[in-house]
Amino acid sequence: MRLHTLYTQYTGHGHVVFIAGATAVVYSPIQHTQKFFNGHTEDVIALALHPDCVTAATGQVIPRP
Repeated sequence: MRLHTLYTQYTGHGHVVFIAGATAVVYSPIQHTQKFFNGHTEDVIALALHPDCVTAATGQVIPRP
């Protein structure tokens, strides 16, 4: 799987955070597990990692009326 670097962040714990449509995914390469965050109703277009390298934030596109 190729991940777009704009939408991929690496945490201080070695996890990979990326977006897939309206879902944010946290992948643990050590445990080979994924956690899915499905709180968005539209595609996610922004991903940011806090300087603490643990907290991530996402933002979705505004739906057209």
